[in-house]
Amino acid sequence: MGNTLISEILEYSWRAELPLFRRKPQSVLHELEYVDKYLQIVTTKLYIAWNLSYDKKKRMSFLANVTMVTAIHGVPVTPDMMSSMYVRDVQGDLKAVIKRLRNLISKIRPEPKYFKIIEGLHELLARVEGLLKITDISVLLKEVESIRNSLRRIIDEVRIIETLGSTNI
Repeated sequence: MGNTLISEILEYSWRAELPLFRRKPQSVLHELEYVDKYLQIVTTKLYIAWNLSYDKKKRMSFLANVTMVTAIHGVPVTPDMMSSMYVRDVQGDLKAVIKRLRNLISKIRPEPKYFKIIEGLHELLARVEGLLKITDISVLLKEVESIRNSLRRIIDEVRIIETLGSTNI
């Protein structure tokens, strides 16, 4: 692959540092931050898929550096194939996010100070479930960014609640 695509992958992926070992975070704040990082990885994969589909320079670089080499070996890998693989991988990641959000919603105690957070998480869950029906990369990218912004607002509210109240959620 061309150096520009590799550097772009590294540029997007360095920000989303998931732990090497999967441990169950203990607080809701950690769970929400983990979901945010997961959605950041989804965003990175969607950017890569978009570049492979729509960016002319990167598409031509991929054709010259990857498709030709793989065609010589008998299995040509086209930019469209790679792009659709990334989109399918994003669908799997979104299912993992849905599972985490459902577990998180069931974990939060139904107390009045948490009602706004629970309501926001239900809204996020519905929006992420709606993403599973979308196949257009540009629309997916915009929606995931919007969901991440909403999630960051919820994370800020949880931080405020945890700093004001000494009890855990």
